[in-house]
Amino acid sequence: MPKQRIFEKPITDMDDWTLESIHFDWASAVAELRLKSPRGQETITARGVHDIKTPHLSPWGPSVSVNTADGPKLVDGGLQYLNIEMQSGDVIEVSAQSFTLSLMTPL
Repeated sequence: MPKQRIFEKPITDMDDWTLESIHFDWASAVAELRLKSPRGQETITARGVHDIKTPHLSPWGPSVSVNTADGPKLVDGGLQYLNIEMQSGDVIEVSAQSFTLSLMTPL
């Protein structure tokens, strides 16, 4: 069973994590971002998604690696916001009621 935790503080060190996939279940308003970190397979789950932006324009060239992350942070209306900048220059933005991080398979 995966270890799961609610974010106690914003993510600050996702440099060089690899984004493997993003899945958004429209009916349940749940998004899963699957990533590979030095610890293993990680999944960020956003519940009660209000907005999700996943551009794939690659202004800095193609890359599947994370450059920086900001959040989750509390914003107006009680929502939380997560911003992940990819090394491609694209910025993934998610606003949701809650976020959890699960370590799926430790290395």
